[in-house]
Amino acid sequence: MRIVTRLFGLFFLLAALLVLAADLAAADQGSDSEIMPLGGLWYSLDPASLNLVQAVIERYIWEPLWDPLLLAVLQWPAAPAFGLLGLLLMALGFLRLPAAKDKAGDETPAKRAAAIAKSTTRPPS
Repeated sequence: MRIVTRLFGLFFLLAALLVLAADLAAADQGSDSEIMPLGGLWYSLDPASLNLVQAVIERYIWEPLWDPLLLAVLQWPAAPAFGLLGLLLMALGFLRLPAAKDKAGDETPAKRAAAIAKSTTRPPS
């Protein structure tokens, strides 16, 4: 699971670099466009899916989730948003969580079996 989290983090970091490069290239061309927001990037890639997500959230999930919350997120600059998400996922991928315990408070059965097998092995003579 940690490797999948790291891969997604790497994907978002690469996406941030690509969006940043596109923003810098547009600024170098003399275009007076601003930094690309998340919503603008999504709309330029697939406007139908953006409209579909809006309709589903407003009709079936919770209408205030779209208007004040997600609209604010879609106005964030795309490169820093992807970069922060990538860094967060990479940090979570390298984070070590404590071992899971069963209801009795012991470690999981697989860890217990490994500990027993390790303690019963004889040292070389």
